Amino acid sequence: MRQRYHKETIGKSIVGDAGEEDFATLIATALPSYYTVIHKPPKLQVYSEGRGIVLDTLIINTLTEGRLYGEKKTGNNGGNAHERAYKFLSPALKRAVREKYNTVEEPLWLKVKNTKMNFPC
Repeated sequence: MRQRYHKETIGKSIVGDAGEEDFATLIATALPSYYTVIHKPPKLQVYSEGRGIVLDTLIINTLTEGRLYGEKKTGNNGGNAHERAYKFLSPALKRAVREKYNTVEEPLWLKVKNTKMNFPC
């Protein structure tokens, strides 16, 4: 059972990582040249003792230095990615990111790609 779970987890991770990288590449080609897109930017230290969150994508407007952090959840086996990502929509977390980093008004975005995920109504 443990081996099967480990194999399934690795497979989901591979699918998710590929989706995140594909998204960063796609968005980089769609934006004007004064935007920089970084896949897997450094951790945002928004909690005590250096703890924080790691997001998938950072988009920087090089004219204004405004930053926008993003999280993309991709999968093909259902799962709870959307539940794990809800924390990024927390007003307190968004406020902490805005205060510590030079971000736009809504500093975090979330993209979920999977038709098999069950979203609460």
